[in-house]
Amino acid sequence: MRLLGGASFSSVECTSRAAVTTADLESFLALAPARRASHLAGMRQFFAHAHHSRVILDNPTEAITAVQHRGFHGPTLTPARQRALDERWATNQTLHPHEAFIGLAALLHAATITELRQLTDADIDPVRHSVRFPGRSVHLPLDSATWTALQRCQEHQSRLGTDNPHLLVARLTRTHHGPAGAAHVRDSLAPVGLLPRILRSTRLLALADELDAKILTVSLGMSYAGVAHYRPYPKLTRPV
Repeated sequence: MRLLGGASFSSVECTSRAAVTTADLESFLALAPARRASHLAGMRQFFAHAHHSRVILDNPTEAITAVQHRGFHGPTLTPARQRALDERWATNQTLHPHEAFIGLAALLHAATITELRQLTDADIDPVRHSVRFPGRSVHLPLDSATWTALQRCQEHQSRLGTDNPHLLVARLTRTHHGPAGAAHVRDSLAPVGLLPRILRSTRLLALADELDAKILTVSLGMSYAGVAHYRPYPKLTRPV
């Protein structure tokens, strides 16, 4: 007996739809706990149709529930890993400047790939040592390590002899004015085996736990729903 999405009851011992019980369905759901909610949704549609068509007298899914965890429960970095990365990017001047700036901007300032790609010279305030990431309404003062990494990116940009106004200029974008691709931002962190979104999520979880949601929506240019996703509900985060 097959459900929506390809899941089947092949492991459930029953001879017909009418013979399926709630216990049978619970046994099937226990085979893939991580997909309980999606499998249960398919079951409910299937047996609701069977009940409406009078194929079965009772719907065996009515007593089954699937608790959905609220909030963010993706991968995050442990404090020890964060400290190691911060030291790497703040002190190692032999690294490519893009790795250091992208890493620090995402880990300390929750910068997105789009914000990093679109950042231009016009968004940088050298007097206040601040930047205004595209999409954010306020200038963000940078810590000394991130500001130093930004300056190294500007020096790299100057050495390329390009008039591309974006801070992160890649080999393929030095001949025009377009931003570097998202792949360039991701590949810049390949030496540490991380994606920018993991660094950003780690920072957002900390900020959402410390600051008011309204402050975050203004300072990060996020929607209230986006900020609420990281609020301190019981979470199932897994360390990276």
